[in-house]
Amino acid sequence: FFKQKTAYEIASCLVGSEMCIRDRINGEERRRYQRAKKEYDDYMALSKKEQKDVPEVSQPVRSQFIVDDVTIEALLNLHAQNPHGVGVFKDELAGWFKDMNKYKEGSDKEQWLSSWSGKGISVDRISRQSDYISRPLMPVLGGIQPLILSQFFTDENKDSGFLDRMLFSAPDIEIEQYVDSELNNDLLNYYNQWVLYFYKEVRKFSHFDENGDILPINCQWSSEAKKEWIRIFNKITEIQNSESTPEHLKSALPKQKSYIPRFALLINTINGMNEGNIDLTIITKESILKAEKLSTNVGNEGAFAPNGISTNEKPMEYLTQAIIDAGYTPGVDAGVGIDAAASEFYSEETKKYTLKQCMKTKIR
Repeated sequence: FFKQKTAYEIASCLVGSEMCIRDRINGEERRRYQRAKKEYDDYMALSKKEQKDVPEVSQPVRSQFIVDDVTIEALLNLHAQNPHGVGVFKDELAGWFKDMNKYKEGSDKEQWLSSWSGKGISVDRISRQSDYISRPLMPVLGGIQPLILSQFFTDENKDSGFLDRMLFSAPDIEIEQYVDSELNNDLLNYYNQWVLYFYKEVRKFSHFDENGDILPINCQWSSEAKKEWIRIFNKITEIQNSESTPEHLKSALPKQKSYIPRFALLINTINGMNEGNIDLTIITKESILKAEKLSTNVGNEGAFAPNGISTNEKPMEYLTQAIIDAGYTPGVDAGVGIDAAASEFYSEETKKYTLKQCMKTKIR
């Protein structure tokens, strides 16, 4: 993770600053549209006889990379003209939540749920034309205060799986003092240029069918990556089948099975583009392992189970250090208790509790 100031500067270069990459891409798209519009207008100004002597010019469509304040029907209208997808950046996600059901209770939410699952969506308003998107891509990025976010953790949003489809990332709770050091401008320029390069190059891979829809590109695991994916998949499945896993967490675990391959695909594409790898359709072992690290594991009883725990002592060390960091004395002001889930150690065959070795460390 980056420190808060660094993360803000990098994010600003992508979506939030005056000269950000979003504005540059949107600006290039506007200039492209203006050039194409002029060519189209010049072509339409010709007589029918003159048009026969020159190549036909199709009417251009407006394209936009990221939008902010937009309704679902306006977004779908934009998406219809931009088959690659349209991103939504909301500085305050609370407004995005509240604006969902202006016309009909639950209607917009269902559209977003369908969009996440890759299902076709449509909007048919009396005041607007109908739009149908067969393969929607409408990612949403934004910020929200924790207390405001808690207002949307309703039974309805939990039952529908709406909140399970969100990926949360929280900054450090402690606010840092002013830091005089800044990111190198060369690094920021390189980052901007690379994002712009990535945006342009990925679009070169697109092929369309007779209806103007993007044809999917089939990607496959490498043999080593597939073994890792099977391991990860089965690990999550074991948590799903465990009687000690709460029901509300069981609804989130299938989403984890969807997100990890998505992470792997993104990582594989970014790494491949950066390294000049021509074949991006083979997802590597390195990509799936990095994707696994991005996914937070869920332990028994809904506990947090981070990756990288190599011994039984490590969790105790982390908890003890947390007590110290909070200004308390371990064993005096606070201690650590363990709900060992002893039934997991019980053997029906031997009628005994069996404690197995964990690497070189025994469970004490």
